[in-house]
Amino acid sequence: MGQTFWLTVTNIVLGLAVVLLTLGVCCGVLCEFVGRIKRRREMRRELDRELRQLLGDGFMRGRGFRHGR
Repeated sequence: MGQTFWLTVTNIVLGLAVVLLTLGVCCGVLCEFVGRIKRRREMRRELDRELRQLLGDGFMRGRGFRHGR
């Protein structure tokens, strides 16, 4: 009985370790994914802001394309 008890305890501990490590990896992947989404949104906001600033300052205002010249 002593040997099977320790084998059972060892299996339980190893199973818990595997579950904890799997959760840690999943959490890391999820955090990386969320971070990439946030960085992408921030880059889009910055690009939009720069484009609005560029167009708002009168860039190309009055300099439209004239066909037929």
